[in-house]
Amino acid sequence: MALTRSEPSRRHNAPVGAARARPIFPLWAIVWLVLGRARAIAVAQRGEQYYARAPACCAGTPLVFRWNGSRWSRLSTKLGNGSYLSGVAITSAGTAWAVGSPVAMITGALAKWNGTAWSWVKDPVAGSYHPLNGIAAGPGGTVFMVGTNNNTPGPPVSARWNGSAWKTVSVSAPSSSGLNAVAFAPGGSAWAAGVARSGGGVQTLMMRWNGKAWTRITSPAGGGELYGLAFSASNYGWAVGTTISSKTVILHWNGSAWS
Repeated sequence: MALTRSEPSRRHNAPVGAARARPIFPLWAIVWLVLGRARAIAVAQRGEQYYARAPACCAGTPLVFRWNGSRWSRLSTKLGNGSYLSGVAITSAGTAWAVGSPVAMITGALAKWNGTAWSWVKDPVAGSYHPLNGIAAGPGGTVFMVGTNNNTPGPPVSARWNGSAWKTVSVSAPSSSGLNAVAFAPGGSAWAAGVARSGGGVQTLMMRWNGKAWTRITSPAGGGELYGLAFSASNYGWAVGTTISSKTVILHWNGSAWS
């Protein structure tokens, strides 16, 4: 399960995982030092062990920190290629992924933690100008990442990791729309949230993965954009964002509808 957050026009995520009694936390974190705030955090469960990881980016140089149970420590990486990281997720096997974009917004940025080191890997989404805003890990090692296509502009971008390879998946949404957050509900259902732009107006955008494709689900808050998404059960979820007048939007999923 993951919770992501973003800013208007870009959208980024912060995944959050659940905890049990007396969890053990070897953690990771990424911090956006220029803005003085954390960008993303993720928690994963492996047996009775829990750990969180989150990447950060300062002036185009991603910073990675790890929690050893009592304090955060910065790790040396080779991710300093002028990119920022905006979302991070961890699979049950311990593989961590982080997404973002170069500061110049030329393409998406995808990094992977293999248990020993962070490294850049090939962005599966072709073309330029498509920042990757959110990422979440689900059952069986499945991972989804989502973003915005600012090149055409076209519909939102998305890719799915099946445990061995990334494959892009289409999103049936209006051109100039974007996805900022993605999350798995317990049981394995994947959701994505963002903004739909059509006819000069904007509307909250909510998508659900049906096992083969993203399908749009009605969301009630028109004239806004969603940046965060989280579920504690298949029939209990939350989405957050802002209206075009910068007022806070909070939506709830009750298993049958968003309200």
